[in-house]
Amino acid sequence: MSETKAKKIQIRVAETEKALIESKAKNCNMTASDFLRAAALSDKKVCVLAEGAEIVKLLIGINNSLKDSSKNATNNDAPNILQGIEKIMELLNTVSDKLTDIHMDNAEEDN
Repeated sequence: MSETKAKKIQIRVAETEKALIESKAKNCNMTASDFLRAAALSDKKVCVLAEGAEIVKLLIGINNSLKDSSKNATNNDAPNILQGIEKIMELLNTVSDKLTDIHMDNAEEDN
């Protein structure tokens, strides 16, 4: 059972900051309050990935390609199996590149 949220903390932000907070919260499927609470109370560094939606789309594409490859394997459709594997590898490489870029950006910020 979660604790009742009855206490308020008010902060002042510029119009552009408010819009950015709301946008980041929306990208995380969170309310602004939940987003700020998570950021403030986390013991770990909180990263909001602008690329997050794109990475999710890539992962969904990988999932769909795996399903298609499974169907093709059932039908012994070797050419389409190979094509599916190539597509999966391409998507995995793209995800890997994006995550590497994010890691490098975070490493630069920490220095």
